[in-house]
Amino acid sequence: MQYRSEIDGLRAIAVVPVLLFHAGYSLFSGGFVGVDIFFVISGYLISSLIYQEAAAGKFSILNFYERRIRRIIPALIAVMIPCMIIAPFVMLPDDFENFAQSVIATLLFGNNLLLAVTAGYWDLAAEFKPLLHTWSLGLEEQFYILYPLGLILVLKINRALFPLFLLAGIGFSIAANLFVVPQKPEAYFYFLHYRAWELLLGALCGYAERWPQGRKGNEALAGLGLLLIFISIVALPDTVTNPSLQAALPCIGTALIISFGRGDTLVARLLSTAPFIGIGLISYSAYLWHQPLFAFARILSFEEPAPWLFGLLIIATGALAYLSWRYVEQPFRDRARFSRGQIFGLAVLASAALIVPSAMIYRNAGYPERVASMALDRTQSEMNMRAFAYKKPAFTDPDKPNLLLLGNSHARDFLYVMLKTDRFAGYEILYDNRVTLCDGFEDRPGADLINKADAFVLIPGAAFTPACGMDFNHPQLAGKPMAVIGPTHFGFNLNAYMRIPDDQRPLLTATLLPEVIAENRTYRGITPTAHYLDVLALFDRKYGGLPVFDAHGRLTSFDRLHITEAGVVLFAQTVLDDPVWDAFAPIPTATPTTDPTAAFGN
Repeated sequence: MQYRSEIDGLRAIAVVPVLLFHAGYSLFSGGFVGVDIFFVISGYLISSLIYQEAAAGKFSILNFYERRIRRIIPALIAVMIPCMIIAPFVMLPDDFENFAQSVIATLLFGNNLLLAVTAGYWDLAAEFKPLLHTWSLGLEEQFYILYPLGLILVLKINRALFPLFLLAGIGFSIAANLFVVPQKPEAYFYFLHYRAWELLLGALCGYAERWPQGRKGNEALAGLGLLLIFISIVALPDTVTNPSLQAALPCIGTALIISFGRGDTLVARLLSTAPFIGIGLISYSAYLWHQPLFAFARILSFEEPAPWLFGLLIIATGALAYLSWRYVEQPFRDRARFSRGQIFGLAVLASAALIVPSAMIYRNAGYPERVASMALDRTQSEMNMRAFAYKKPAFTDPDKPNLLLLGNSHARDFLYVMLKTDRFAGYEILYDNRVTLCDGFEDRPGADLINKADAFVLIPGAAFTPACGMDFNHPQLAGKPMAVIGPTHFGFNLNAYMRIPDDQRPLLTATLLPEVIAENRTYRGITPTAHYLDVLALFDRKYGGLPVFDAHGRLTSFDRLHITEAGVVLFAQTVLDDPVWDAFAPIPTATPTTDPTAAFGN
């Protein structure tokens, strides 16, 4: 396959916006489309090579995967080793366990599947995942397991069917984007069949090179392609659903440049200049290095790092990428230096050397013993399951008034707080994470629970939202004791607190995120004062903020969102004397237990 220098330049256009986007520079809000550009380029290059060899009867699966391993594995291992060395010293158990999962998934080319399965409410924030970006490698390699087999089969049946094969795959994938992705975009973002059209579009560009081409219009079409990519990078908001048809802008732009930006066109000459080619050559290593550098910088910080620091990290990314390209990528691609057997053997041994300890880390829940003084033991997951004993289809005790607790996992946290005192001993408590009190609740499943409830504890965002039309004066709610629990959040990053000496930890408070303060303000504004428990204000009055540690130096949250058993005790000691509970009866004296492992309703 003939070398095209402008393709290396196109790689530079793909990788630089990704780095700037992940660094948080707002001018590059659409920088995430760099990955889509990479997919089209990859589809073009790899499919063209496979097609040429298959059409000539020279294609070998073994040779193909040897090339893929030489291209992908050595540089990937070179990045993962320092990540494995650093992670145990800077990550709390929950994040360390998550990291170990991603190491295993990445080396099995399945990190996209892991991210898809775990995407959602409990997922660790993307900014703190050093190997988040390897989802794209997994997706590509899954494509290249299936695609050669389909291509060879079609060529054996009838070579003329190949473009129809590509068009059918593109059509299926685009249809899935239109009708399926909007249902759960955070998960479908990572699945092959919703991204396949981008790789197949590149493959179609490679096949189209066999058709006669004239020079007329090449300049304009290649220029249009560059314009579409530029518009995508600076104009698409980071809230756009991706994959989606909006990703068609950079993908079509890339396809136009591949198809028409060749030879002596202005676009080809621009992309073939030394800066573009230089960045393009190291683009794979740059892509690999940037996310670990950015993620660990955030893991070590109490607040989002300053833009100047990300600027330095981008420079460091370039330096490491050059070294990786020069001393890892190039040598391992050289068949004269490393034979096929050596490449396969080294790939297996290196992968095993990372997978085995990662499996141990995962099995041991991130080794909480590393931070024993923070009291993050392995019973946390057991605590998280105890609330489901209270998730019942109906109230069953006719001798007690009924208390209905509605909400998500924060509601489960608050259930443990309620069980730490005898204040609610006179109630039958029932927890539900599906029922809401939005307009029309009387006609939805769960209405019977609401009708029979004598008191309510609500977690907003799940039980109701500002836009859902919650009516506090509804006949089925009015006059009943009700507490709406305000948001709780422990700041930007808890991992950084590992560096705080034990004697400085007690009641150290978190720096609240602006969006959490705004959320609290919103729900306080739409909830009657007598019903609203402003958790943030209450802790601020008593401790000057939301404590990250209790008085004994034990961590009060394990993931910034949810509280530990020590946090449960602290909350019970703090929030249950608020006037919002005066309407709840019977009301014995609130005496939280001091044993952080006791009285969880067992």
